[in-house]
Amino acid sequence: MTAMSAIRRQAAELAFRGRHRAAARLYELVVAHAERDPHSAMKLGELRRKLNEPRGALRAYELASALFRGAGFSLKAQAVDRVVAGLERALEA
Repeated sequence: MTAMSAIRRQAAELAFRGRHRAAARLYELVVAHAERDPHSAMKLGELRRKLNEPRGALRAYELASALFRGAGFSLKAQAVDRVVAGLERALEA
C-alpha cells in the first residue's frame, strides 16, 4: 500500500467515525499530493460542508469537477457543478 493510499484509508476511517476535521486535514494532504484524484477532492468538499465551511467546500468541489472533466467523466463533473451552483447561491444569500 502506498503512503497516499494509507492516508486516504485513514481519512475515510476518521470521516466514518465522525471526526470530520481530522479527516479533512488528511484529505487536504491527499489532494495536495495526488493531484489527479477527484474522489478525494469530492470527499474534502463533503467534509467542509459538514464543518460549515462553504468556501472551502466550494474550492474542493470546483477542483473535483475539473478533475472529473479532465479524466473524461463529464457526467460526474456536471453533477458536481450542480453542487457548486447550489453552494454559490447559498453564499450569495
